[in-house]
Amino acid sequence: MANDRLIYGLKNVQAVDPATNHLGWEIDELAKITGISVFDGVAVAIGDKNMAAVDAKTGTELWRKKTHDHATNLLWDRKSDAIVYMDGKGLHSAARKAGNSLFDLPSQAFDHPIHIRLSGPDVIVTLAPHEVCAYDLKTGKKLFQEGKPTAFFRSDAFLNHWPMPEDGDDLIAVTPGVARKTGGDGIPEDSLLSPAMRERLQVNLAAAEGAGEAFETENGAGWRRIWWIDPQTNRKVEFQAAGTHHDVSRSMGMIFAVDGNQVWGAAIKLK
Repeated sequence: MANDRLIYGLKNVQAVDPATNHLGWEIDELAKITGISVFDGVAVAIGDKNMAAVDAKTGTELWRKKTHDHATNLLWDRKSDAIVYMDGKGLHSAARKAGNSLFDLPSQAFDHPIHIRLSGPDVIVTLAPHEVCAYDLKTGKKLFQEGKPTAFFRSDAFLNHWPMPEDGDDLIAVTPGVARKTGGDGIPEDSLLSPAMRERLQVNLAAAEGAGEAFETENGAGWRRIWWIDPQTNRKVEFQAAGTHHDVSRSMGMIFAVDGNQVWGAAIKLK
C-alpha cells in the first residue's frame, strides 16, 4: 500500500484505490513481473524485459531501463539508496531515484538465481535451484559459493504460542489469527515468551539489522551445512548439520535439531 492505493503486479503493475477500484497509474511493458519495491515515495518494478520507476503518488515515470531475461526480485539497499537485482547478464545495482547504474557485473554463478536476499549489512545471497552464492554489496565481488539449498530460516520466525491439547489428543499446529493483540514489540500479548526473552529478541534482531536469516545447503556428497552472515564482520558462520531436521533462531540465539527419537537445542555462542 502507498498513498491509500494497492500496488500489485499481474500483466502490468497497477496502483488501485481498493475502495473505488479506480486505477491511479500503471507501469506497462515489463514482461513477466518478478519484483516490486515501494519505499519513500518511489515505486520500482522489474520484469524479464524492462524495469521502471515511477512517483508512487502520481505515477509519473522517473526512469526506465532494459533487463535481460530471468530477472529476480528487487532489493533496496538503504545505505546507498540503491536497487539491486540479477538478470540474465549478471548482478546489477542502480540508483533508486535516478536509475543510473552503480555497477553491472557478469554472472559468476553456474545456476541462474531465481531469488536474492539481503543477508547482512553488505552481503547479498543469491538462491538458485542447485547453488547458493554470496556477493559483496559494495563491490559486487563473489565471496563464496555453496551447494543446493535445502532449508531457509527466517530472521523473524520464532515459536511464541504452544497450544495445549485435550487429554489423549496429539499436539496440533496452530497459526494465530491476525486479530490477536500485540505489544509494542509486535509479539502477541498472550505469548508465553518471558519479558527477558522478548528483550533478547529485540536486541538480537536490532543487532542483525533485520538480516538475521540462516541457510542450510547440501554439497554433492550429501553433507549439509547450516550457515549465515555475521552482521558485525560480514563473514560466514557455519555448522555441520548433524540431525535429521533443524531449526535456527538467530534472534533467540538458538539452534535446534531432531535426530530419530532425540530432540535437542543449544545456545549459539560465538567468540
